[in-house]
Amino acid sequence: MPKIENLTSIQVLDSRGLPTISTEILLDDGTRSVAMVPSGASTGEKEALELRDGGQAFLGKGVTKAIDNVNDRIKNSLIGENPLDQDHIDQILNNLDGTSDKSNLGANAILSVSIASSKASSKSENLDLHNYFNILLGNKMGKTIDQVIPIPMLNILNGGEHADNNIDIQEFMIIPKGAVNFSQAMQWSSEIYWNLKSILKEKGLSTAVGDEGGFAPNLNTNREALELIARAVDKTDLKLGSDICISLDCAASEFYENGTYHLKGEDRELTSSEFAEYLEGLANDFPIISDLERPRTHQFLISQLEQEPVKLKREHHADLKGLQNIIGFIGLIRKIAFHMADDEISAFNYNFIFLSYCSSFVFIIFQ
Repeated sequence: MPKIENLTSIQVLDSRGLPTISTEILLDDGTRSVAMVPSGASTGEKEALELRDGGQAFLGKGVTKAIDNVNDRIKNSLIGENPLDQDHIDQILNNLDGTSDKSNLGANAILSVSIASSKASSKSENLDLHNYFNILLGNKMGKTIDQVIPIPMLNILNGGEHADNNIDIQEFMIIPKGAVNFSQAMQWSSEIYWNLKSILKEKGLSTAVGDEGGFAPNLNTNREALELIARAVDKTDLKLGSDICISLDCAASEFYENGTYHLKGEDRELTSSEFAEYLEGLANDFPIISDLERPRTHQFLISQLEQEPVKLKREHHADLKGLQNIIGFIGLIRKIAFHMADDEISAFNYNFIFLSYCSSFVFIIFQ
């Protein structure tokens, strides 16, 4: 049985040039693993706290406080522990932090250690990480999942916090669900991406890209972004709805203020119910089969879902009810996992279980 021999955390820069934590774990059998935990541009209201330094260095974005927590308090608590017992490792981290939002040690410090531990454990056991995670899931939930190569979701048009433009929705993604294999899925996606660029050029729109590589033009409405993607799919000789579907990550908490959703690009202010109707209109006109939205916008869906069984729709073009099922199911799983986090699992296991359930769910949708 391996034991944790050492933990070392340092500050590194992520793809945006901002500091993040890199933590290396060493086991007494010689196994070493490293985990880095860069953060996204937007922050949901339910996310655990990423501990930053403040002050002038790196515009206040330094993470030396979180690093010190790893190199001192966390290290002293984990030396000699068995990394194969992921629940125990995570419970130590939770107890040491002692807060509901991980604001004491920092979610970045905790997550880097938890992931590094799981990676080292998989290496020590000569298992691929995905297989090791599946074993952890089986230990926690009583059964494993059938693993398949995921269907990619590719972010090809950016707005919100990911771009310096007037589009409010943060990510417009394509899902090549009609492809026969991963290679074809990536080929289709690449062709759509470059056809989208040519369409933007034809219209005299910017082909500059946002934080995650999607194009970031100024448009009149979020609907116009979907229309441009539809044109790019058509130009690629593919069918929207059967070959290609769409996913949105609205990151709506970024434009939610004082009980209202502010769509600055469209000069509109919407209540929660009006914003839900707004999304309904988009879902009625485009094959949006996944909306990676924070539960706040869809609390009424979650409450409905808690009272009624989930009915999974299999249609290629999701109608409103299908979209509600997707949003509601994901929101409910996140809600359940979030409430489990304090007592039973760490932030790492919460995210793992959430992603495992959602991966299984999305796979079902595409059958």
